[in-house]
Amino acid sequence: MPLDKASLLRTGELVVSAIASDEELFDKLVLKGGNALQLIHKIGARASIDYDFSMQDDVEDSAWLAARLERAVQRHFELEGYRVLDFKFTPRPARRPIVGQTNPRWGGYNATFKYMSAEDWAAAEGVGSQRFMKGQRAALAHGDGARHDPTSEADEALTYRRNIGKKVEVEISKYEYTEGKQEVEVDGYPVYVYTLPMIAAEKLRAICQQMAAHGQRRNPAPRPRDFYDIHACVQSGQVDLTQHLATVRGMFAAKEVPLSLLNHIPEYRSFHANAWGEVVSTVTGEKLEFFDHYFDFVLNEVARLQAAGVE
Repeated sequence: MPLDKASLLRTGELVVSAIASDEELFDKLVLKGGNALQLIHKIGARASIDYDFSMQDDVEDSAWLAARLERAVQRHFELEGYRVLDFKFTPRPARRPIVGQTNPRWGGYNATFKYMSAEDWAAAEGVGSQRFMKGQRAALAHGDGARHDPTSEADEALTYRRNIGKKVEVEISKYEYTEGKQEVEVDGYPVYVYTLPMIAAEKLRAICQQMAAHGQRRNPAPRPRDFYDIHACVQSGQVDLTQHLATVRGMFAAKEVPLSLLNHIPEYRSFHANAWGEVVSTVTGEKLEFFDHYFDFVLNEVARLQAAGVE
């Protein structure tokens, strides 16, 4: 069952404060993206269970980062009355880069896990026992025999927990532009976050990174949400990107994305428009315009940037 808006916001607070509760993770990771917009800047109506973070460089040992992140999440969620399971941590892209063919500055790490209340966790023990006994009775009815197996009961409980657990995804991008990051507070913990101009600039870059001319992605993905988020930054956040040219240039340079790709955005209208329904399904409490409204708005912002010398 999808989480309601209040539950999504609370999940965001838990995830962000869990990471901030670890001193080294706090120092290294900077919250960005749509959840930074809504959770921190209170802008936009698009929330999700995906949490995006940037780091300025990379870690020497990804196993260190995985262990640190898992420990912080487990500890903090338990302190708040929740239990965590199925924590997974993988490099992104999953396949090892080919020297000379893949830019080592691209990619990062993905972490996923599920969580539930301590009450639901405990209740799973009873559910597991009931399901196990039901299976035993069925076996007896068919003359197959039955015997008590505590391991099977535990397996039933785990299956139940996996079915009811709320999934969270954390994406960490390496070698990102973090100059000008802002320090805020979430649940009593200091957190670094992208400013609104940084968010808008990265969204512009992400749009360009899907282009064939960039060549970064084997499977480019439409990103209509980025058009919505840029519109939110500029309109609701009153961001004038022409006053933040260094941020725009720095954001593109961090991933070696040519600013000239901005010229090609008009060619990708239908590519992004086809996935607009995904944005509509995640926005609550706001009347949306048609996708063309947001697309044309971004084209106008690009024209303003180019007139100001970004090209």
